[in-house]
Amino acid sequence: MKKTTLLFIFLCSVFIQAQEKLNFDTNYIRSEDKWIAFPADSLGYHPYGFIYIDPHAGLTLVFSGTFKIENGDKLSTQKVENSSMKYRLEPNNSLVAILPQSYLNKLEIPETPDWLKYYSKNNINSTQELYNIGYTYNAWGECSKAISYLEQAYKIDANLPHINADYAFSLNCLKRYSEALEVLKNTNKLKPNDAYINKEILYAQLHNNQLKDAIETYDYILKNITETTYNSENAFNIAGEYYRKNDLKNFNNWVQKTQLEDDINFGTDVKELRRLLEQKK
Repeated sequence: MKKTTLLFIFLCSVFIQAQEKLNFDTNYIRSEDKWIAFPADSLGYHPYGFIYIDPHAGLTLVFSGTFKIENGDKLSTQKVENSSMKYRLEPNNSLVAILPQSYLNKLEIPETPDWLKYYSKNNINSTQELYNIGYTYNAWGECSKAISYLEQAYKIDANLPHINADYAFSLNCLKRYSEALEVLKNTNKLKPNDAYINKEILYAQLHNNQLKDAIETYDYILKNITETTYNSENAFNIAGEYYRKNDLKNFNNWVQKTQLEDDINFGTDVKELRRLLEQKK
């Protein structure tokens, strides 16, 4: 009976391994330091490779080849011998599958490539590299990971280009608004007409119960800053504060003043916020 049970367990494990599926449910940044596969092409081949962060170039894919699943558990592979085929990954919503250990075994690749040690975050050599890693995490929406690198860089060199704004971005993202304003205060004196810095100031003011100051910042931006990239976003964020305060009158006045309802990016959202506010009355 015991031998029969052991045989049954063994056969079940073999069956499960043979039927192991690839789950394409992970974005690039969450696949850091992992072997991944892309969805199959028209011939059934999955491109695969390894994703890591290059301190100078950002999130990077090392393309290693393709494989095709045959008969449930066999892999037909086409490997790339030269590992220099690298692709810089820009933020997007694409999903990949992290390769399970069974696939790594069949592909005869180690869980951690030997070359990865040269990109270890334990070997960071400069403040710029700290900033670059933090910037990469911010760009992918991973501010909780970005903050430690940007904070280190800021403490070492607060004059490093862009460090203040990106550090403040992480602080805002983590709802540490007072700290963000403190970081941005001196920076804005040096760069009073920087659109990105003022955007972060306005956002921090709004969420730090400084609505009046945020409106003054908005008016300052319109009057003094030629770059208009964030104007609609800034206006919408202020409208959002009126929404959170259930202030329909000032919400409508603000939307009319800024013509947000006609904005291609925010018009639909503004109409929905108004509808919700009117329901509360």
